[in-house]
Amino acid sequence: LEAEQSAVFKNVGLSSPPSRFGGLEIAQDPTTKSIRGTQAEHIRRITLKSPSDPSNIALSRSKVGQLLFIVKSQPLVTESIARLTHTTAANLDGAAWKALAAVIAELHNNEDRGIFFRKLDLASLRVLGFPDSSFANNADFSTQLGMILFLCDALGRCAVIHWRSWKSKRVVRSVLAGETVAYTDTNDYAYTLGHELGVILGRRIPIDLFTDSKSLFDLLTTVTIPSEKRLAIDVAAGRQAYALNEIDNIGLLTSASNPANPLTKKADCPILTKAVEHGQLHLTLRQWITHAQDNNDNAARLPPFPHTLTSLSSSPAPHPPHPPLRVHFSADADKTSQFLRLRKRVSDVGSPE
Repeated sequence: LEAEQSAVFKNVGLSSPPSRFGGLEIAQDPTTKSIRGTQAEHIRRITLKSPSDPSNIALSRSKVGQLLFIVKSQPLVTESIARLTHTTAANLDGAAWKALAAVIAELHNNEDRGIFFRKLDLASLRVLGFPDSSFANNADFSTQLGMILFLCDALGRCAVIHWRSWKSKRVVRSVLAGETVAYTDTNDYAYTLGHELGVILGRRIPIDLFTDSKSLFDLLTTVTIPSEKRLAIDVAAGRQAYALNEIDNIGLLTSASNPANPLTKKADCPILTKAVEHGQLHLTLRQWITHAQDNNDNAARLPPFPHTLTSLSSSPAPHPPHPPLRVHFSADADKTSQFLRLRKRVSDVGSPE
């Protein structure tokens, strides 16, 4: 049966890797049981010659369509391909063709690059979500948003599960608004992934979200209400998810340590490269807030994955019935905000008048 299906569907090894499915070539290391997925064969079929008609929008869209098929295994070039989708007949020029050729050349130079899945420890499995935004960074001054989700264990082994780079459909009027929209979408995707995994594994999967925006981090962990009403709704939703323990932790990390950073702008990110190619993740955190255990309020809870956090200090527990908060700060953190607490339930915080 497998021989018949392989002849029809051009798959190789249906019971076990190596195999091909949906254009993805899957191979497994027999020793470590790690899995790598690449699209080298499809990449080799993408070529671009100098067009006889520089205004040939049909050819441009055809090549961009081929590149969109590559995104499923190439987080490192997702942002470049996403920007190519902004090309229209009105702005198709020599620079657009040059950008298209550059992406194709990069793929040909790294055709064996793909996504890497290591065997993870199910007992310490958790979902890590990273949003990012680049305010008014597109040619039409729209905002580019990005997000990436990992499955990670306590040993720092990780697997990239989902990533996106897209133009914001909402008009955002500030850097904070862009970061909030990206965070809200990441929250939704991370919660859905954690819930589905919980159904499969029969237990709750912890979810941690991270941002490199200090303004957003402070907004989510205090009762300050932004003046923009639509933004206030998104912030209230994020606070509620955190207060109800749908999201376990929120962390503030450096921009260089944010794997979603290259999904919104041209930037080298060794953190993402190492995670994609080797399945390892190590974060540099500036602040880390957790719900402390009621019976162990004074014990510092460190992030349950490899990280760099230089110094710690904790806040006193607020009055019941609010869940206690603990704030961990690095040495360069703002000492004036060390005593953050939720003074009101999120459900009591309404939109500004």
